[in-house]
Amino acid sequence: MPAVSSSKNLMAAWSLYCISPVAADKRRLERVIANLVENAANYGGGANRVQVERDGATLRISVEDEGPGVPPEERDAVFERFFRGSASGRRRSGGQGSGLGLALVAEHVRLHGGRVWVEDRPGGPGARFVVELPLAGPPGRTVEEGP
Repeated sequence: MPAVSSSKNLMAAWSLYCISPVAADKRRLERVIANLVENAANYGGGANRVQVERDGATLRISVEDEGPGVPPEERDAVFERFFRGSASGRRRSGGQGSGLGLALVAEHVRLHGGRVWVEDRPGGPGARFVVELPLAGPPGRTVEEGP
């Protein structure tokens, strides 16, 4: 059973017992997670769940919010530079974003050999941003064998 911690309205579920190492640039990976959490704060009323889990040979990180979500026709475009979707007028902070946060997420994830997408939050409303990164198995052991 994964350990779960809750602080204010943010729930983080960590399935640490089943995660293998990830070959990653710490600074870039920190920026990916920070940008996704900041995006949830700006457009979705704040992240209400951050989850890290293993799915086969990949590490999956998801950030969920309870905002208006991302319309299906904008789901690819939100990762393009300078794109500001229809939800940009509903920002809680009232500031003007540059439209670079999610583009940087996509670029950093691509550089790590992973992928990123957005989907509806299960049980909606809201959005779930998902990052998948390949796991790096220990020397002499395949990723599929686990820790």
